[in-house]
Amino acid sequence: MNKKAARGPPFCVRAAANFEGRRGRWEGQRGICEIGRAAYPQRGMRFLRWRSLDKTKLLVPFRLFFHPVETMNDIKFEGRGSLALANLLAFLYFVGQMMAFSMTGYLFNAHDIRQFNLFLILAQTVVVLLLWAVCNWSSCTLLEGEGTFRQIWIATCYSLMPMVLGQLPLLLASRILSLSESMFLTAATAVLQGWSLLLLFLGMMVMHQFTVARTVGSVLITLVLLAAVAFLALLSFSIFQQLVAFIGTVAAELAGR
Repeated sequence: MNKKAARGPPFCVRAAANFEGRRGRWEGQRGICEIGRAAYPQRGMRFLRWRSLDKTKLLVPFRLFFHPVETMNDIKFEGRGSLALANLLAFLYFVGQMMAFSMTGYLFNAHDIRQFNLFLILAQTVVVLLLWAVCNWSSCTLLEGEGTFRQIWIATCYSLMPMVLGQLPLLLASRILSLSESMFLTAATAVLQGWSLLLLFLGMMVMHQFTVARTVGSVLITLVLLAAVAFLALLSFSIFQQLVAFIGTVAAELAGR
């Protein structure tokens, strides 16, 4: 028997066969992918569609200055709100309040810079906003409101736009104006705060699809819940401090013996 015949086909033939086999498997896998894209065409362009929507969502908060109700409707029914942008606005509001505490002109700054507390400012800004969203969602759920927690949070943070954009001009004005011109600074601050509160009210009314009277009632209930949560938090913190002090005293007494 011929030894070359027993060895099988030449190496080049085997390599060609292996290549054809791998090519066939690759063609089969590509065919499966094509079938998947044909069955789910929306998934293939999800990333591109998300990127295009993100660019348009950046302008949504600025539309609140001209069309607040229409913009809130877009957030509610068309999903034009961005959670990342809402978080960014809350962070900018926190940074602005932190700068106002430490960098406001000395004629208008009633705070002692030596008592600067980062966590206290965080509690007065971001934590209060978060508690408002939680309390509003909880109370309006019982009142058959249609707003989700995500929509409430976005509307709450978007309503901060006047305050966020006005913080730096107010800070600069406090370092330029004299004490006799303080009325202008006070009036500008009141206008920005009132504008933000109005946007917040309209946002809650649209998100929950309430009437004006029902929105007023839901806001009052939310404020009561917010005050109750704040009271319980302060009470718990006070009890915890006393407990820590008691444990420290007992430990010092035992160590002294």
